[in-house]
Amino acid sequence: MLKQLRFTFLILLSFGLSAQDSGTQSIFMEAGLGARAQGLGKAFVASANDGSAIYWNPAGLDFLPQANFSAYHSTLIQGVYYNFATLTFPLVQFGSVGVGAAHFGVSGINITDLEAYTIGTGDYSEEEYYFSYGKKLPWYGLAFGTTFKITHQSASDPAGGVLQTRSATGSGLDLALMWRPDFASSALSGLSFGLNVQNVVAPSVKLINKTYTDPRMVRVGLAKDFLFGNDQLRRFTILADVNKGSRSKAELNLGAEYSFSRFLAARAGFNNGQLSFGMGTEFTQFQKFSVDYSVNIGTPFGTPLHRLSLTVNFGKTIDERLQIAKATRVDEDRKLVVSNQEAAKSRAIKEHQVMGTELLKNKKLIPALVELEQVVALDPKNENAQRMLDTVRSLMDQQLADQLADTAKQMKELTVNSENRKFVDDHYRKGYAYIQKGDYIAAISEFTTALERSPDNSDIKKSLSETRGLLDKKIASFIAKARASAAGNNFAEALKLLTEARGLDPTNQQIQ
Repeated sequence: MLKQLRFTFLILLSFGLSAQDSGTQSIFMEAGLGARAQGLGKAFVASANDGSAIYWNPAGLDFLPQANFSAYHSTLIQGVYYNFATLTFPLVQFGSVGVGAAHFGVSGINITDLEAYTIGTGDYSEEEYYFSYGKKLPWYGLAFGTTFKITHQSASDPAGGVLQTRSATGSGLDLALMWRPDFASSALSGLSFGLNVQNVVAPSVKLINKTYTDPRMVRVGLAKDFLFGNDQLRRFTILADVNKGSRSKAELNLGAEYSFSRFLAARAGFNNGQLSFGMGTEFTQFQKFSVDYSVNIGTPFGTPLHRLSLTVNFGKTIDERLQIAKATRVDEDRKLVVSNQEAAKSRAIKEHQVMGTELLKNKKLIPALVELEQVVALDPKNENAQRMLDTVRSLMDQQLADQLADTAKQMKELTVNSENRKFVDDHYRKGYAYIQKGDYIAAISEFTTALERSPDNSDIKKSLSETRGLLDKKIASFIAKARASAAGNNFAEALKLLTEARGLDPTNQQIQ
């Protein structure tokens, strides 16, 4: 008799649920989560756009724009409460996750024996813990979701005339899909479809010699948004769900929501003979948060059930985090480009300095001058290159003096008159001056003029040969850059480079 009384009481507490051959359905399966969803007649599978998505459709988690926290409270009857809280967080490219906990409990139950003597007061509680994941798939607005849940029940057991607390735990798994196609037609835009197969793996709890197994529940939903006004702040949404349990007939849930503005919405719904009404308001102070209220009429208790939910959005939105990630990538790319440019600059400095040092050792002063000037141009603070450059210029001045002396001697030996010697010396000096300025064409012209007066002068021939080599190297550099520009379809730059090269040597066949 005690067991009959005990289970009858528990069944009555469980929201008017009926015992089946395979067990009793939990209050969470019957009532659902969230004042907004309950205000819509529990037609929420295709919408599921707040923290309660972990229950209604975890595939909707990845459509939430930012992290949020939700809390819910409902008083079923005097002293019997139903609460839950959820926390969701988007991982941007890796989907979204959510966790939640629901609690139903009552305490102070008077338990009596067959003679109506009170044995004591007992308690009953039921908790369910949710661990959810949702991810948008790369196909046509489709998303997948799953929820792993742990069910825990505890109750006072008067067996043997002494009250003892008994508890049991079970686990289950839900699988869900959501499809939000991006139709171009205004008549089809705003559609959303949802599917949630709850208890693919059903929680089974054996409490005080009785097994409680939640039935498998298939929820299929449709939602459609209608937008009004140019600013599209006013929105009317209709929702419909069809639910079919493994131990119950199919059930139709209907809901409607009208948003007067961003801050206020009214709701109504119909579910299994019960009418529900609700409203919600949104605030933007601090972090954005909303408050939702609903009331059910026609409940098994004969009195309206009032529900209240609070949802707080926090942190940066997915779009903001994507913008930050994009800006970070751009900054990293810029730093990489700068790093590569610095590395290339360092390599060029090292190569020119090594080459300039080697040429200096071999007394090839003019090429050494060019290489070392490149180093100083890239790194003006390079003291070593500057010292070697001063050395090269000093040696060039000395070499010029020696060569002029040799030239004078040769001219004297060849009995060239003083006017001819002065002519050769002047043009020879001018040639060296043009080399130091980088004007090789003018230097070649001066050396050629000097050589015409002194055809057997080996120093002039050597200077002329080295200068032509430098000119060819400079022209080759212009041609290489022009080819690179042409390969990149920058023909204007290529033509400009070739024109500059032709200005150095109009007779060069390779340039033509």
